[in-house]
Amino acid sequence: MKKLMTALAACVFAGAVFAQVESLNIVGYTTTGLAGGTFNQYPVQFGTVGGGGFNLNGGALQGDLFAAEGSGDADQILIWEPATSSYGVYYLYSDGLWYNFLTDVLFEVDYPAGLPAGTAFWYVSQAAGGQAVFSGEVPLTATLTKSVTGGTFNMLCQPYPVAAKLNDSTQCDWVACGAFAAEGSGNADQILIWEPATSSYGVYYLYSDGLWYNFVTDAAFEVDYPDGLPVGTAFWYSSKGASFTATFNKTF
Repeated sequence: MKKLMTALAACVFAGAVFAQVESLNIVGYTTTGLAGGTFNQYPVQFGTVGGGGFNLNGGALQGDLFAAEGSGDADQILIWEPATSSYGVYYLYSDGLWYNFLTDVLFEVDYPAGLPAGTAFWYVSQAAGGQAVFSGEVPLTATLTKSVTGGTFNMLCQPYPVAAKLNDSTQCDWVACGAFAAEGSGNADQILIWEPATSSYGVYYLYSDGLWYNFVTDAAFEVDYPDGLPVGTAFWYSSKGASFTATFNKTF
């Protein structure tokens, strides 16, 4: 079960008569299942409180995580690079910090600005599983963008901590952004949703009417997910056309 909790954190200036709100941050967290001994796919939907992207070593990721002395024995995070079709790999050392699997430098050395909202990654759990807790500042800008590299796989997510409704153009108008729709399911852009319990994917394709349909059943996305993809869900985006920028709109 996945859930989202939010709390308001305000910086208030006290005047002679009135209190004036100078800034307002929304701090939230999600709790999501962590399947043990397998791959889990997670989104980045929070930033660092006060500014910046998602920092693995900033306390933003907690829960039933397994740290170890050996990099091969610890939990690992794999960050996909579509330009090179390769992963950057990080492991959870016994000091509770994430290090680069190859260079042993801290995560923030490679990502000083953190991971931006809209990024996603694999989490390889070495232990029995349980729950993963993600926390941080909720993005409040009107729109967020994510580059999609053409002709390859991209790991994406809804960058705001809301349910992703693929056929809701108020969240993202995929065709207007440049996604490739087609009559044939095999020729169109596809979205692959990972199911760790079965180690399999549910696949959806972008039909020429601009809507996403189940690759096997041809049912519209919302038939399978009437409430949208839950907060805390990421997916692969298989791009068949040219590179484009997906623009997501804040709907809350």
